[in-house]
Amino acid sequence: MPLTLRPTGLSSPAYADKLDYVVCEDVIGRLYEDVTRSPIFVGSGPSRCTSTPSSGRAGKAPTEWVSVFQREGGMRIYLAGPLFTTAERDFNAALAAGLRALGHEVWVPQESEQQQTTAKAIFDSDVRGIDWCEVVVACMDGADPDSGTCWEVGSVWRRKPTVLYRTDIRSESLPLGPYNLMLHQAADRILDCRWVSVGKIAEEIHAALGSL
Repeated sequence: MPLTLRPTGLSSPAYADKLDYVVCEDVIGRLYEDVTRSPIFVGSGPSRCTSTPSSGRAGKAPTEWVSVFQREGGMRIYLAGPLFTTAERDFNAALAAGLRALGHEVWVPQESEQQQTTAKAIFDSDVRGIDWCEVVVACMDGADPDSGTCWEVGSVWRRKPTVLYRTDIRSESLPLGPYNLMLHQAADRILDCRWVSVGKIAEEIHAALGSL
């Protein structure tokens, strides 16, 4: 059955209502296979992440976003996370490619931010992306999650659903962990993605979006 998708190759919301593509499932399958053949996209470890609803907002996501997912096969995702090192930017790019191959449109801040710009321009661009999206998917890696990412997650509290994932093997002590409780208690879904590949993380995020 064909899926109706937005133009996944464009990050700017200015194009969101101007173009529309119909992509068959077999095309998506071939694209996903191409993406996952990339060396950065292949990893070893357990076969899946561990996904659990957050106790703070489990089952409380507005049905509006669920209907968008079911109708179009994808959602508009704001992909929040650190982007300050080459490794971080490469990871973000690979994860975005995997999510796009699964039928989602993804706003990746590093695709619209330029080296020669102002702090105000970066802030305004990121806020436009947050306003445009239907869900925020955020990386919780680090001894303490990135402060900008934390702001982005908090900015949509009670307005839009959030899915948090963590690949970092470090964690705070239970019962308050695995990171700042104000983050995981505000989330609709939290994913434990330690020791898994980027491709598997994309699949688990896709599954979490479908379960909102």
